[in-house]
Order: sequence, then C-alpha cells, then structure tokens
Amino acid sequence: MRYIAVNDGVDTLNKSAMDITPFRNILNEMYSADVSVKIKSAYRARFQQGKFMGTTAPYGYVKDPADHNHLLIDDKVAHVVKEIFDLALKGMELPKFADILINSISTPCRLCGGAWEKQALNVILRGTRTNAIFGAGTA
Repeated sequence: MRYIAVNDGVDTLNKSAMDITPFRNILNEMYSADVSVKIKSAYRARFQQGKFMGTTAPYGYVKDPADHNHLLIDDKVAHVVKEIFDLALKGMELPKFADILINSISTPCRLCGGAWEKQALNVILRGTRTNAIFGAGTA
C-alpha cells in the first residue's frame, strides 16, 4: 500500500520522508483536538448567554433581523401556539387536538402539504423557549 500526502510532501516510496511522518500525524491530531475544545467552548459560552444557535427559528418565532442569534415572537402564529397550550392544559390528548388544528388552523408546513402531527405538537409543548415565553411553565 502506498501513502501519499501532497501537502506534507510524504510518499512511502521515499523512505527518508517517512521518518517524520508519525510525528506530523501526532501534531495534527493534537491540533484537531485543540480546535474541537475551542469550538465547544465558544458554543457553550453562546448558549450560556442565551443566544439562539439554530439555523431556522422554531415554530412561533422569527429570527431578529438585527441579531440572528436572537428570536422574536412571530405575531402571525402566536395565537396558534397559545391555542396549542390551551388545548394541552385542558387535558386533551395530542391526536385529538391535532385533528382540531387540522380543521381550524393552517399547519406550519401547509405549502409542502404537511399536516399537524403528534411529534410537531410535542416539540412545541416541550420547547423550553416556547414554555418560557408563552407562560406555560413546564410541559
């Protein structure tokens, strides 16, 4: 088997270049581990500051145009989220109020032919941001 690393100038046909290759591999692994620790630390710091880290805002929110790490309540669908919590607080089971929502309120994915599903409602009810902002406590 022949190993060629163009960036490092390593070719197993040239034995003299092979002398330093194991050390380069160790240094590359240490560098990768160090970068990984730094990235995790940066994400942890942003998370502790309460910054939103996702690519798309959860249902009921929009990203703040001035700060993409901040969420704003989406006034267009806030009443839907409140209705979901009201139905859940009344003790209604997820499949039953999914049927109610299908008949009365357009779904988050109406354009793609989606329907209210138990899993989507569960995500909304268990979302800590949703619970805190819409005043539902813990679901």
